[in-house]
Amino acid sequence: MSRFRIGRKGVACGVCDREFAPGDEFVSAIFEVDAEGANPADEDETRTFERLDACPGCFEKIEKPAYSHWLTSLPVDEAKQPLLDLTMARDFLVRLCREDNPERQALVYILTLLLLRKRRVKLVTERVENEVTVMDLTVKTGEGDEIEEITVPVCELSEEETTEIESELGRLFGLA
Repeated sequence: MSRFRIGRKGVACGVCDREFAPGDEFVSAIFEVDAEGANPADEDETRTFERLDACPGCFEKIEKPAYSHWLTSLPVDEAKQPLLDLTMARDFLVRLCREDNPERQALVYILTLLLLRKRRVKLVTERVENEVTVMDLTVKTGEGDEIEEITVPVCELSEEETTEIESELGRLFGLA
């Protein structure tokens, strides 16, 4: 089976190492290369693709033909703000867990999953307590390195319930 690990858009020329500035045009190219650690007996595994981003001048000097290439640019940074204030979301989760309101269990669960993905809470263990699966987590609170332990029940939610809770979180945190 072929392996395809085509990287993301680069921030610097892969030939001369000059950093691209926002708005700079450059060439992104895909090259077919020998796969590292491939089994020579399996022809499908001996070749793979790699991406290279280069200044137009540097790209012209590359002698090896590209499998595919295109002209692109580094996006102009517009006052980027995070879509979600993760500190506020973390503090909100901690407070919800302290209140231990069963009516908000699904909200706590979805918010926990979001913060797990963003690495703002850490899963310590998952266990069964009174026939309910729960996650034991740690979360850094406040300015210092204070760590609080929280327990969040795992909820089985329908797609509709999940969408509704995500919309509610979006409304609460002012997301589009």
